[in-house]
Amino acid sequence: MSALGVRETGIEPPHLGVRQIRSEQGQPLLASRLDQRRNQQPIEQPLPRRLPHQRLQSLDIRIPRVAAERQPALLHHRQHLREVARLFAGEPGHRARQPRHHGECGEQRERVRSRLLLAMGMVDEHFVESLQGQCHPFAGRVAEESHRPPYTAGVRIGVISDTHGLLRPQVHDVFRGVDHILHAGDIGGEEVLAELGAIAKVTACAGNNDGWRCGPAGKSARVSLGGLRFLLVHIRDDAKAELQRAPADVVVFGHSHKPVDEREGSIWWFNPGSAGPRRFSLPVCVGLFERLQGKWQARHVALQ
Repeated sequence: MSALGVRETGIEPPHLGVRQIRSEQGQPLLASRLDQRRNQQPIEQPLPRRLPHQRLQSLDIRIPRVAAERQPALLHHRQHLREVARLFAGEPGHRARQPRHHGECGEQRERVRSRLLLAMGMVDEHFVESLQGQCHPFAGRVAEESHRPPYTAGVRIGVISDTHGLLRPQVHDVFRGVDHILHAGDIGGEEVLAELGAIAKVTACAGNNDGWRCGPAGKSARVSLGGLRFLLVHIRDDAKAELQRAPADVVVFGHSHKPVDEREGSIWWFNPGSAGPRRFSLPVCVGLFERLQGKWQARHVALQ
């Protein structure tokens, strides 16, 4: 090979089945020498200095033949299946879910429902209702698609009256997740408005027992929510002059402590009843306005 001018290449000796002897000065094995020896003599090569006292010995590797078994696998037996099931049940990632208290589940469902209604209300207020006033046909189609059940926007409004300085703890449960709170007078102190304001934004009018003034609340109030125009007065008869001044869809009033839910022409009259100290045998209750799937409905919720 040297006569042909071909450079000889060093060959790394195999590590299995070859005896190696440590030598301080060894010479590399060239291809020509390997051809001359014809594998008849052991190949000597110096060991690396990091292994000065070790020798690589021949390895005898045998792969035994594995005979096929005709017996069924362990998991084919019901007993083993039950054992595996118990094993997985004991693992943290596969542990069975512990049943929770019924009240906690109810609160979780109410929180999810209120957040969903709030999100749909925001979409309806800022997107759908703004498109309804446009003439472009595409806007109308988008509005119709957005109002298809069950993804229609929802709004919840809490209505309360005649608290007379008493805000029962049940009110927090009934009004949890509402978008707005309406108070129809006889509030009984600004602390009541502050406590209601911790639940949601409040629009209120003052009653005769408030001296027609309670903090920001005056004798009447107006607010538009979810497409409905609300007028708040404490005494029903006072609504006539206010309606002549400006129209409204819903008149919320109090004073009588008697729940009212009725319609006269185009006006929806609603009295939530008294939520404060009980008067005679009249119920203690509040009201809820809810818009679901594009339709408004109102109801009374008893507190006792």
